[in-house]
Amino acid sequence: MMRLEKIKNDSLPYWILAIIYALLIFLISANPKPPTPEGMVGIKIPYYDKIAHFFLYSIFGLILYSASIRTERMRDKELSAFLIGAVYAFTDEIHQRFVPGRSCDPMDFLVDAVGIAAGIVFYIWKWRKL
Repeated sequence: MMRLEKIKNDSLPYWILAIIYALLIFLISANPKPPTPEGMVGIKIPYYDKIAHFFLYSIFGLILYSASIRTERMRDKELSAFLIGAVYAFTDEIHQRFVPGRSCDPMDFLVDAVGIAAGIVFYIWKWRKL
């Protein structure tokens, strides 16, 4: 794994952003009853939970990839960003198992992983031009 001295100065803000974003996800996961469109404005959206997971984790994948491409000596930047995000998503699902009113859902983890990959692919498509 990388050590702090291997992180270039220009990548540090991206890693800090990734940590802050991970904390945001943790706080949302720690809420026994996270906000939903139905609760806020009375609109029921089918599969809202999965849509929210996908978008939250696609942004996380984009941030992780942004940090990894700016980090020296990190090999397989796409794979590294994906694995960091997937491990975090897995631990987040385990965390939800211990939150009253929440559950550990393997399908949520799968959607999280797809979201992470989508964020990485979006970054490559939009900014790196495959």
